[in-house]
Amino acid sequence: MIVTSLLTENILKQNYDALTNGQFSSIPTPVAFIPVVQSTDNFITRYFVQRGNGGIIIEVASSNYNDLVGSAFYNYVSLNWSVRGVPHTTKDPIQGTIEGVAEYNQAQLQVAEQTLPELSKKLINLLDLYQGT
Repeated sequence: MIVTSLLTENILKQNYDALTNGQFSSIPTPVAFIPVVQSTDNFITRYFVQRGNGGIIIEVASSNYNDLVGSAFYNYVSLNWSVRGVPHTTKDPIQGTIEGVAEYNQAQLQVAEQTLPELSKKLINLLDLYQGT
């Protein structure tokens, strides 16, 4: 589904460039990306963009995100995402409350949704990319 949408978007962009004589061809486009978690990562930064007039939300690499930041054509947000620790908040008699990965990610997602309101539809699994403790 995403691939079809991106292909359609690229075709539309090519047609638009032809009609405008390439006047806007330097506008960067988002490229879908799946993050890779390193064995030393406890947190990763995830980057998402969406066309300013709506449409699908795409996860992009940091370099692509940096190209898109400041563009009037896209809304964008980054968030810290926990990938290691206890999966859900627990109470320990010695350490007290230990925040879980899912609860941490939920809090991050709520802040990010102030910019991209439908991001929770993209990040349904709060343990996405979870690596364990």
